[in-house]
Amino acid sequence: MSRVVIIDREAVKPHEYDRNDTIEEVILTDRVKRVGSFAFSRCSRLRKITLSDSVTDFGDGVIRDPGSLREIEVTIRHGNYGAVKELLADSDAEMLFRLHIEDNSADLASEESRRRTIEVMLVFPAYISIPEENTMARQINFDIQGSGMGYREAVLRKGIKYRDYDSLFSKAAVDNTVLAAKIAVSRLLFPHELSDKSKAVYEEFLKSRTRDICLWLAGGKVLTRTEDKAMDLSAASVASEADPEAPGPGEPFLAEFTAADILGFLSKRGLIDGTQIESALRIAAGRHDAELSASLIEAGRRARGGIEDTASGSASSGPADGGNKDDSGDGGPEEFIL
Repeated sequence: MSRVVIIDREAVKPHEYDRNDTIEEVILTDRVKRVGSFAFSRCSRLRKITLSDSVTDFGDGVIRDPGSLREIEVTIRHGNYGAVKELLADSDAEMLFRLHIEDNSADLASEESRRRTIEVMLVFPAYISIPEENTMARQINFDIQGSGMGYREAVLRKGIKYRDYDSLFSKAAVDNTVLAAKIAVSRLLFPHELSDKSKAVYEEFLKSRTRDICLWLAGGKVLTRTEDKAMDLSAASVASEADPEAPGPGEPFLAEFTAADILGFLSKRGLIDGTQIESALRIAAGRHDAELSASLIEAGRRARGGIEDTASGSASSGPADGGNKDDSGDGGPEEFIL
């Protein structure tokens, strides 16, 4: 039986849940201050951890060998990003962080304003660290492959360098369209400190890779850029196959958002070319995903008809005026209703 474990005490003991193959989600309350070494290591079914910045003491290898863990949700109440930094350092796997940053600025006018929350969603790529022995120097050097390490270096204990994070996108997009799409969609959904320049880069990428983005959202296999060059994609049968590891119909696709949610958002932002969705539509129909199929049809209709959707707003969980303005002028996530 699957389990959601809620921990409401000061500390999680070292190895307490190590190799536990039943828990799927862990929630640490604000009472938790310490998490011991390897506390959630090698938990094969663990997919999500929720905690706050009240946890200030992490042992080594808390989520070492994370298995299916891909999402960590953190509430930042005291300006402490140590939990984000420590957990990222523990794993070289791809990881999504959903941040709820409480704005407690003393100069804000009302009590309600002081409790407002800024929403952020960031995807951190995987990386590979290959040890290489330098016999002459009698030391071990590490060859780091992939952009994941660079993305992790954008996280400090007192904040995140969003400009540094966004500047790495060209590296992440070189070989992996799906990873790049996750990064771009996450930043556009919640554009905290997103500059006009970076916003344009993300939007242009999504427009240019419409066919692959739609295949990905429909649960189809998307080739990497290396595989793309190795064969004629227009004739590649793999591009019309369903991915058995894709989320099921209606299941969350990226954090709490379903594939239909994401497609609706992209369509309303004008980031989907509806003339290229036919193969994705076949896959969605094959998965019996009626909502996604309807969204694909609507995206095609909007593109072919040149319909402009100008309705937008702030999500209820985000600040009304953004509260995080950069040179982009963007605030919280745009509201989208399918």
